[in-house]
Amino acid sequence: MTLVYIAIAWTLGLMAGAALHPSPPVLALATLWALAGLLLEAEHPHRRRIATLTLVLILGAWRWQMAQPRFGPHDLASYNDRGMVMVEGYVSAEPDIRSSRTQLQVTVERITLDDEPLDVRGKLLATVSLYPAYAYGDRVRCYGKLETPPILDDFDYREYLAARGVYSLMRWASIEPLQAYGGNPLLRALYQLKTTLRHRIDRILPHPEAGLLQGILLGLRHTLPHDLAQAFRVAGLSHIIVVSGFHVSTLMQAWFFGSRRWMHRWTSLGLGLGMLGLLVAFIGPSPSVMRAGLVGGLFMIAQLVGRRATPLASLAATALVMTAVNPLLLHSVGYQLSFAATLALVLLQPRLAEGVYARLYGGSDAAPAWTRILWEILLTTFAAQMVTLPIVWANFRQISTVALLANALVLPVLPLILIPGLLVTLLSLPAPGLARLAGYALWLPLRWITEVARTLSALPWASIPVPQLPPWIAWAFYAALLGIILKRPLRRTRSARRAAPAWRPLAGYAALALALVLVWSAVFALPDDKLRVYMLDVGQGDAMLIRTPEGHVVLIDGGPDPVLMSAHLGRKLAFWERRIDMIIVTHQDADHLAGLVPLVDRYQVAQIVQSSPVASSLLSAEWRRRLDAGEIVEHRVQRGDVLLLGDTRLSVLHPATYLEHNVPDDNDNSVVVMLEHGSFRMLFTGDIETRGERDLLSAGLDLSATVLKVSHHGSGTSSTAPFLARTAPQVAVIGVGADNRFGHPCPLVLERLEDLEVRVYRTDQVGTIELATDGRQLWIKTDR
Repeated sequence: MTLVYIAIAWTLGLMAGAALHPSPPVLALATLWALAGLLLEAEHPHRRRIATLTLVLILGAWRWQMAQPRFGPHDLASYNDRGMVMVEGYVSAEPDIRSSRTQLQVTVERITLDDEPLDVRGKLLATVSLYPAYAYGDRVRCYGKLETPPILDDFDYREYLAARGVYSLMRWASIEPLQAYGGNPLLRALYQLKTTLRHRIDRILPHPEAGLLQGILLGLRHTLPHDLAQAFRVAGLSHIIVVSGFHVSTLMQAWFFGSRRWMHRWTSLGLGLGMLGLLVAFIGPSPSVMRAGLVGGLFMIAQLVGRRATPLASLAATALVMTAVNPLLLHSVGYQLSFAATLALVLLQPRLAEGVYARLYGGSDAAPAWTRILWEILLTTFAAQMVTLPIVWANFRQISTVALLANALVLPVLPLILIPGLLVTLLSLPAPGLARLAGYALWLPLRWITEVARTLSALPWASIPVPQLPPWIAWAFYAALLGIILKRPLRRTRSARRAAPAWRPLAGYAALALALVLVWSAVFALPDDKLRVYMLDVGQGDAMLIRTPEGHVVLIDGGPDPVLMSAHLGRKLAFWERRIDMIIVTHQDADHLAGLVPLVDRYQVAQIVQSSPVASSLLSAEWRRRLDAGEIVEHRVQRGDVLLLGDTRLSVLHPATYLEHNVPDDNDNSVVVMLEHGSFRMLFTGDIETRGERDLLSAGLDLSATVLKVSHHGSGTSSTAPFLARTAPQVAVIGVGADNRFGHPCPLVLERLEDLEVRVYRTDQVGTIELATDGRQLWIKTDR
């Protein structure tokens, strides 16, 4: 217990240093006083212990003061907020790839200010475009404005970045690669492997299930669309989509269980310790992963040297090591939640279980095995929720009322994903086809988790906003909780270990249920006799999915968000479908093209239809690179071309001629197609504006349509009165983002449509719009 007291004293010292900001003379006097007390009371064990803990507390305050940044002329942060600069360095952390941008942590070695180069040290967080991609160790040159990280109203972003050693920002930096590499070669190799495994998962599973597995296995962030990530937060399941101690301990237990049959125990422990270090480096040094790695490492070291490691002592030693290396972690919410949840499992959950078994069954011996499993899941979740409640309340100002139910439904499924998911992902390296078949079994538990999050988060009062929590209430809560724990000493029993055999019959039933669900999911996903068109809700952009009665799949544009686009495809197509028969690119603006770029790697794309090979941006250059690398059939189209898919016909109405390289790829050069199935006609207009509409009208084409995809998100420069009169639609659909900065759709356009008595559906209001037709009748369904 001595180590626990030392960790508590050290933490209190860090907190005192943060709150009181003692000066160095005061700390020096306090240190001398504590040392004097330690020497004078050397013969009294109790007093010596108090003096030792006091000294540790003062050293904690010293360490906090030493960790505060002090910038000199050779520190990068000294040049914040001084205008445009050029910096050179290397990418020193795994790139944080988001839906529309990438964040790079760059360790800077040189800065050029006013044409004067200077050697500096420091890290910056640079926001750059998605393409071209950068990797750990790449040497780069960045141009932009260095900024001091801001302190936001509800989040101290400056303190958050300071815990990572970052004190400068460069938003939307211009960046260019340099020839050499920097950083650690081992880390570079590990991150390259991680990128390879990420792409393999993309090909094994549809999204969002692939994104969920990437978060669970690889520790990747931002792999889920925003609405689903928000659903996980509301349902209290955010810990599922990040690698935590549960994930690390499960993987290490699987290693020891498998290795004990074919190698000596000491060899298994030694190899396990090395694998644990590589695993922490591979996933990334987040507080939860570092905590799990250190606790597990201390346990294995204790086994190797023949000592007994207790969870509480290991946790105390871990806290000491982590905060000694980086005291600023103390204010990290991830650090606080990780340690609080682990303390709940060590101190509170066993006492809750003991009380429940004693009250309901007269002791754990009398409780049936399957009930012990159920109670363990419920009480583990409840204990973690109780201990982390003040931290969640203070930092997020909302409380999930469904977290207990959500975790009870999800946690039993997680072991079906961790080990099988790792094996399938590794299998994809030598045998991708076999891994894809095996991945079908992974899809169901992953879909189960996403559906639990979506369903429970949509319930009324699933999350309750709460007022600001006064610090004294949080401390009173923890004091009361500690009093309860100390008042009820834990009685050790050996009976609870017999719960494992209860899983054996349950595993057989689970396998049968899995097979039945997969079969019926396949049946319901088969195409019917209707043509279906989906106007996908991709925010401020366009993306349309067409599914013909024969099962052909066509995409027209892909919206601005690759993560969201992939998730839409994963939900609208059957989980085994990995083929897209045709992608039509109306033009190469980011809000139409960005979502398509990764699809040519994840799906088997039969053909690309577009009007121009122009590569006028980094995005279109990346699109061209991937098309060339994939050797995908590409068709350039003009007016008069016809694309046939069974009984469905797509007629190209615009542009009038092929576009050449020297023609700007602007809105009025968008590909316009008419979809025909029986008597049903739908006009897809891309982003054409007044000039493009005038060209279509003067060509004398039959533009009449049952449904009109309103051009350019309802912009006032499109959908002119003559054009709407010629098309005479019954229904109009508009792809538009909520509260977008362009003011789309224009009120004048909506007024014109209303005057023609056209029924209007907008993705910002109703979500994804589904149009189904048998060629004679039309059915319309919306998400909201």
